[in-house]
This record gives sequence, structure tokens and C-alpha cells, in this order.
Amino acid sequence: MKTNSAPIDPVPPPLSHLKQEVRRSQFQHLIDDRRLKIAALTIAVVTLTVSTLGYLVAQKVNYSVLPTNPTLADSEQLQQPSESDVALAPFEAMTLEQVKTSAETALSEFVELEILFNDKFLPTEKSRQSIEEAASSATRGDSAFMTKDYLQASKYYAEAGSIILELINTSEREIAEITNKLGKSIDNLNESQASELFENLDARIQENQTTLALKQRIASLPVIVSKMREARNFELEEEYEKALSLYAVIKDLDPATRSLQGRIDSAQAGANRVKVKSLLSTGFTALSERNFELSRNSFKSVLELEAKNLPADGGLQQVQKLDDVRWIRTKLSKAEELISLEQWRTAIAVYDEILTRDGNIFLATEGKRRAQQLEYVFKVLTEVNKNPNRLSDSRLFADAERVLQTATKLGSLGDQLRESTEQAEKNLDDYRYPITITLMSNNLMDVSVSNVGQLGSFDKINLELRPGQYTVRASQDGCKDIYQTVEFRPGRDSLLLECTPLLL
Repeated sequence: MKTNSAPIDPVPPPLSHLKQEVRRSQFQHLIDDRRLKIAALTIAVVTLTVSTLGYLVAQKVNYSVLPTNPTLADSEQLQQPSESDVALAPFEAMTLEQVKTSAETALSEFVELEILFNDKFLPTEKSRQSIEEAASSATRGDSAFMTKDYLQASKYYAEAGSIILELINTSEREIAEITNKLGKSIDNLNESQASELFENLDARIQENQTTLALKQRIASLPVIVSKMREARNFELEEEYEKALSLYAVIKDLDPATRSLQGRIDSAQAGANRVKVKSLLSTGFTALSERNFELSRNSFKSVLELEAKNLPADGGLQQVQKLDDVRWIRTKLSKAEELISLEQWRTAIAVYDEILTRDGNIFLATEGKRRAQQLEYVFKVLTEVNKNPNRLSDSRLFADAERVLQTATKLGSLGDQLRESTEQAEKNLDDYRYPITITLMSNNLMDVSVSNVGQLGSFDKINLELRPGQYTVRASQDGCKDIYQTVEFRPGRDSLLLECTPLLL
């Protein structure tokens, strides 16, 4: 049986079939491995290029099989070669290769844009229409490429890329607008509107850090709204510390909550006002009770909260003044106590403390002078009582008597100073009046007495002298010189000077 046959026209596969498979996979399975897609595209382009080069080589004229003596028909056939057998000139071949490269670049850019879209966005009814238009243009580009109409292929690929690029730009603008509205809804604590906008956003964009953060903020809105309301009620009742604790919870939930910092600052200012009132009350109450330490600390705490608080500043000045007076009185009492205990050096140091703070305190000045005088009097009288014989010197006697008179005027003497004064008075009385001193000699010695002078030689002489120590000198040829210190006092008022011969 004879069978009719017809030639089969092969349909070349489109260059973008791998791209289409990727697009279907993106829409259906959300596959976003960008490197695999680019690798698939590269393989397709290389395969196409190799096939095309092989085809061109196969079409070249094989001159080795031409007949040796061509017939006329053969000559005509050679003179009129078919279009597919004509080899391109070098310049024309180069231009064709450049157009082909341009088409391949346009195809690559289209695929890149399509991958970018799928990575960032989810398809919508509107975007699907644009995607289908781009796919249709890419398919036409594939057909043109297979027929070596590279210029037309480049245009189709560029048209497909332009559609996807416009789709990306439009989607980004719309997403930005939705995101902006969503942020305002969250700031306005409008939970229902925020949820609605987020649903719209979530249906159009791939999940990312921004959408996750927005989702978390929306989830926190019910709690934030409740605690905002509760905190405001606490502020109206001037329970600012409770309000601040709630604002701290809100800050942990969503630090980006609009006006939260302003609310915190307002509540903190309110808390400070309440604290200032309490501290001022405590400060002035303590001041009236002379509790200067508590009063001072309260007023200082107020000034730490409000540096220019006039009541606190005035209160602190009053505390300083009254506390200074109290301190000075305490120190003066301490100094007087030390004087009564005859600790004059320590009392002087206390008076110096007072005068260091305020050099115009009259009681401190006078108290210091009196303590210094008492210390001096005690020192002099102690020396007089220790060496009363020195009172024989009229100058020293006058000094001791003057010091004794000063002690009497000072009054409020302690036990030690009183005893010293009494003993000094007795010593002064003993040395106050002269006594008759009798000196006896052999009328040959030359005699002199300290504080009296040269007496010469005599058998007996009477002198009117103050009690005390005197040095008697006597000399005679053939006798040892006499050099003797004698204390004359009542009951010991005579002295015999005798010659002691020199040993030969």
C-alpha cells in the first residue's frame, strides 16, 4: 500500500524555555536560587551558540567535490548560488555577531529582572497580566533568535525586560505607599487599619526583616493601647511612678512607639514635681525642728531636680546660717569646757576652728586670748614656784608679781592654776620684804656680794637684802679664795667667812 508522506517541519525549541520553567517554578513553588537559574541560562546560550556555529560550517560550499569539467548547467548553478550557500563577508559577519551578542545580553537582562521580581514580590492579578505579556515577548524573541533575526530578537527581549522593570518599579512604589500608611496606622495605634494594610502588604511581598518587624509591632498593639490608657489614668491621678513603670513595659514591647518618649518625659517631669513638693515640705519641717542635716539634704535634693528652685535655695541659706550659729555655739561651749579642765592648748585650737569659719566672732577672739593668757600664767607661776630663789632679783620679782595679778583678774581658775597661784603668792610674800643679813670676817678679807657689790674688809657687817640666793666672794693673801652661793631667808640670815691657809 502506498503511503503519502509529507515533509516534517521541525519547530525549534524557544531559547527561553528554561526561563519559563524557572518562572513557573517561582510562581508555583517560590524557588529563589538565583545562581541555578543563571547557570541554566548560560548553558542554554552556550548550547545555542555551538549549534549555530555547526550549522554555519555545514552550509559552507565544499569546493573539493566540484566537477573537473563543469557543464553549462553546473556553471549556471555556480553562478547563481542559493542564499543559504553564500558566505558572509568578514565585516558583515562581525556585525551579525555583535547583533547576536546584543540579543543574548537583552535575554540575560530580562531573566535577571524576572528573578529579581520573584525574589522580592508575590504575584497579583494585575502583575500576572504584565508577566504574561513579558513572557509572550520573550517567546517571540526566542523564535526570532532561532531564525537568526537577532535584531528582532533583541527588541523582543528588551521589550520583555522593560515590562518586568516597569512592574518592579510600580510594585516598589505601591509597597512603599502601603508600608508608609501601615507605619502611620501603627503610630496612631489603629489596630484594625494596621492589620488590614499588613494583609495587603503580606500578599504582595516576600517575607523579609521589614515585614517581620511590622508584624511584631502589630501583634503588640492591643497590649500597648491598653497600657497607654492605663498609664494616662495614673498620670491624671498624679501617680507618675506607676505610669513610668507602664511606659517601660511599652518600650520593651515596641521602642519605636510614636510619642512614647514624650509621654515618658512628661511623666518624669510630673514625678519630679511631686518629689520636689515632698522634699520641700520635709526640708522646712526639719528646719523648724533644728534638724539641720535632714533639712540641708532635702533642699540639696530639690536643687538636683530643679537647679533654680528658689524656695530650696532660700531654705538652704537659712539652714547654713542657723547651722553655723548652732555649730559656733557648740564649739564655744566645748572651748569653755576645755578651759575649765585647764586644757588651754586644745581650747585655743577649737577657737581657731571657729575663727577660720568666721573671723568676726567676738566670743571666739576673746576666748582664745583668755586661754592664751591662762596658759602663759600657769607656765610662769610654775617656774616661780619651782625656783623661788630667783625672786631675789627685783626684775624677776616684779614680773612674777605682775603675772600673779593677771591670774587674779582672769578668774575661773582650775585646780592646778589655783594651787600655783596660792604657792606663788606665798613665795612672793617671802621674798617681798628685805631681811637683815649679818656677815662676819677677820677684817683682812676683801669681800663682795652679788646684787650688792664690793664690801671691802670688815669684822662684821649687816645688810638689808631680799631673801634669795647670793654669791659671796672673799680673798686674802695666804688664804684660799672663797666663792660661795648662799640662800638667805628668814631663819638663815648670817654667814661667817674664815681664812683657810694655803698649803705650802
